[in-house]
Amino acid sequence: MSFLELVKKRKSVRSFLTKPVEEDKLLYALECARLSPSWQNKQCWRFIIISDPETKQQLIKKTGFNTNKLWIKNAPVIVIGLAKPVESGKMNGMEYYLVDFGIAMEHFVLGAADVGLGTCWLGWFNEEKVRRFLNIPEDYKVVALTPLGYQAEKKNIIDVMSKKFAGSHKRKELKNILFSNYFGEDYVSKIDHAGSI
Repeated sequence: MSFLELVKKRKSVRSFLTKPVEEDKLLYALECARLSPSWQNKQCWRFIIISDPETKQQLIKKTGFNTNKLWIKNAPVIVIGLAKPVESGKMNGMEYYLVDFGIAMEHFVLGAADVGLGTCWLGWFNEEKVRRFLNIPEDYKVVALTPLGYQAEKKNIIDVMSKKFAGSHKRKELKNILFSNYFGEDYVSKIDHAGSI
């Protein structure tokens, strides 16, 4: 499979089988994250793997998950993504720990897709409740989480509605996101006329 095929294969999954995730597949996805680049190679990210069913249910119950998002309870694993800001940098008013973590998390979800696992990058949770429940130190930020598992053949109503209303399967065309040399100058028509750059 080419990299582009892998990118096309990765989808946000909201309907999971309860089938356990094999350890080697989980470790493969985590190895993909581990190898991602970061500010001065400081590797500010950490991951908490929750596979114990009782811990997973308590996490969902006690940490402020929106009740209409409880479809994650079927996923056999929940991965919590953390970042330690002091292990990254800041420039032009930007906190680069978010960039570092974003790269690592994207490597993780692509690695998961490569071995047939589904994910759904989530940000709607109460960080302080998650921090307290999981005993996460104050110098770490809880940046994101994802359920991890095998996609169910039959999609649940939340999966269907999310795709319909969010338009999550749609992507802007290149002509809508590219500029040539200066902001606002059309890049794609330049290629169309010249044949190459």
